[in-house]
Amino acid sequence: MTRWEDLSSQEKTAMRKLAKGEVHEVSARMIRRLAALGLADGSTEGRLTPAGLEIYRARPIGRWK
Repeated sequence: MTRWEDLSSQEKTAMRKLAKGEVHEVSARMIRRLAALGLADGSTEGRLTPAGLEIYRARPIGRWK
């Protein structure tokens, strides 16, 4: 299972944007990448899967120093 810490910074950013509904700011390539990981449904709407939502909701909040 993929964890938040295992994702690249670009993947994390894409997940944040998809969770907020900012699909137009995420490339189709990145949506396909997240779909390959089982975190997005791969559609043009770029919806997160239940697994993607779970990882997004469990992510650490706040800035790291």
